[in-house]
Amino acid sequence: MKKFLKPTIRKKIVLLSALLSILLIAVSVTVSSAIFVSRIKKDAQTQCRTSCEMLGEYLSELEMQTTVSGSMAPFITYYKQNLNDIYANNREEIEEMSLKEINSPDDLAEKKSFFTELTSGLFGSGMMGLSYDKSSFRNLYPEVLAEMERLASAEGFINCKVFYYDAEHNNMVFMCDSTYTTSVTYSYPGSIEKTDEKIKTDVILKGGVADFSLDDYFMGYAPVVIENETVAYVSFKYSIDHLVNNEKEFIWMLVGIMLGASVVIVLVYLFLADRWLMKNVTKLSDAARKFTSHMNEGEIVPVDAEIRTNDEIKDLSDDFFALQNKVAAYSEDIAKKSAEEERILAELNIASKIQLQSLPDKPLSTDSARISSFIKPAKEVGGDLFDYFFTDEGKVFFTIADVSGKGVPAALFMMRGKEIIRSCAKAGMSAAKIAETANAELCKNNKEGLFITAFIGVYDEKAKRLTYVRAGHEQPFLLRDGVAEKIGEESNALLGVFDDAPFISETLEIRSGDKILLYTDGLNEGINEKNEEFGYDRIKETLENASGEILAAAYEAEKAFAGAAEQFDDITMVLFECVKSDTIALHSPTYDDIPVVTDRINAFVQGLDPHKISELDVILDEILNNYVSYAFDAVKKPQIDIEARLDRDVVQLSFVDNGALFDPLQQQTPAATNVLDRQGGLGITLVKSLSDSIHYRVFEGKNHLTITKTLKG
Repeated sequence: MKKFLKPTIRKKIVLLSALLSILLIAVSVTVSSAIFVSRIKKDAQTQCRTSCEMLGEYLSELEMQTTVSGSMAPFITYYKQNLNDIYANNREEIEEMSLKEINSPDDLAEKKSFFTELTSGLFGSGMMGLSYDKSSFRNLYPEVLAEMERLASAEGFINCKVFYYDAEHNNMVFMCDSTYTTSVTYSYPGSIEKTDEKIKTDVILKGGVADFSLDDYFMGYAPVVIENETVAYVSFKYSIDHLVNNEKEFIWMLVGIMLGASVVIVLVYLFLADRWLMKNVTKLSDAARKFTSHMNEGEIVPVDAEIRTNDEIKDLSDDFFALQNKVAAYSEDIAKKSAEEERILAELNIASKIQLQSLPDKPLSTDSARISSFIKPAKEVGGDLFDYFFTDEGKVFFTIADVSGKGVPAALFMMRGKEIIRSCAKAGMSAAKIAETANAELCKNNKEGLFITAFIGVYDEKAKRLTYVRAGHEQPFLLRDGVAEKIGEESNALLGVFDDAPFISETLEIRSGDKILLYTDGLNEGINEKNEEFGYDRIKETLENASGEILAAAYEAEKAFAGAAEQFDDITMVLFECVKSDTIALHSPTYDDIPVVTDRINAFVQGLDPHKISELDVILDEILNNYVSYAFDAVKKPQIDIEARLDRDVVQLSFVDNGALFDPLQQQTPAATNVLDRQGGLGITLVKSLSDSIHYRVFEGKNHLTITKTLKG
């Protein structure tokens, strides 16, 4: 079954021939049908136009004869005047009945009865007592209908009608119809129909003879002109069904001829294909199969198909054999290169690990600040660097830098720049001096012309002052009170370009809660599939809306923006945060101070988990109650200094008092004793159960109690 379904060349030839035959038949039928239909339309249009003109001339001559002879009243003029009076007095009823759909014999009878009664004054029975004009009209009306019926039947028309145009309401008011009153398409005298725009434009407005097709019909229209005035219009309706049947017979005959010719072509083609083509194609296929089999066995041996004909198949066989030889040589070369690339890739992976290990892998926390980092190299090794640590001067140093270029050269230059900057910072140099020294060193032996953009900052915790130098690097963002703005408008020279370039530092006073985001251009210049950049505005928006980890939020925002676009540059970020803090000094503390302190601490940690804040309130209440009750019995000037520090969702409370020295962590308490009662034992159990950690020490003759608690559920 599988072999039978295999798409062989023979089957493809048969299928292709069949498809070509079908296409040829379709084209022939389409063209023939178009020609045939065009001829039908032309004949039908000619008949419609000729018959309309003949009836129009007949009515015009009839009108002229009656007018000149005076023996009879002018037919059209008289008829139109009387019918127009009827139409004007009964227009709304006429329009309603004319537009009513005929769905049953009762509907037809109702319509016939309405219009018969409406025109009874014109078409009533009997001739006695009639006026001369009316009797003349009744004599001429049957003659006109007979002429209309003769013309319609002679040319195979469905019907012939006479109407005049009501310009005020855009209606055709019917006067005569050659069909019988029992027909659902019969237009009763006095009935109306909305005027088609084409009829209005081509016949009524232009006053000419017109014809056009409508579904399976052709319609012809012509004016009745008397003394250069159009008094009415005639129309003919013609069906082309019988001509369509002739077209179908012609098409089926053409299809039969084309199918017979197609069968002959397929048989001849199959014979020639088997005789001259299939034998050599089979040889070529066998050679390809053997060559593939050798490759699967791990041995690349070219196989000659041995075709002896001097045609395109022979050329194909020779080219295929030459290709096999090239594949064999190329495969050997690829194997060597693959082994070398695997070795290089392994070395790059090791280099990447060594590079990342040289960078800080944990955040740096101080009494008033926290520094964290993020890096995502675009290649195995990158050209971005960052660093932060305590200097020998007791200050906090941090930097971020970006090396021009990518890959191994940029990574090596980055490592060199990192060590120079680090050694300068360790030596206690100022930010400007670090930049100046690093620049001078990087300019030496820099034949490749690489350079570094950098931001170098030195933070003085005691003064809460940041001194920094921006050496061509991206402007950092300062997030303060929920608003992110760029800092460092003035930039210094790039590092490694001009060895004598001056470097000027700037100073920023740091406030509690401030955050500074440093980043390389891989963040703001990250692009999406539309080649749009992430940009500074999106960084600003991310900072102002981030509810958690800022570095993670910034990277996820850039990643979501980039979509499926490839990361072309390293993304590195460093976040400096000034930990939020508050201090409270209580002199001669009383019980009244306890709710004041509790309310102030609650305001300080506002926005975190309310349940955890309630537990913090219990800790504050117990500790402060025992301070007031027992700590200062022998002290003349009692004082408690309270400091609250908030690092993200972790609060640290430090209590320093000048009361009697007392280590609560060493106190053993009975189970029934108040756990924080200094006289009965501290009872540290409650505080420990509600805190993450608690530490006590004596420093400079004072008690120091430190408690930390996470305020996140």
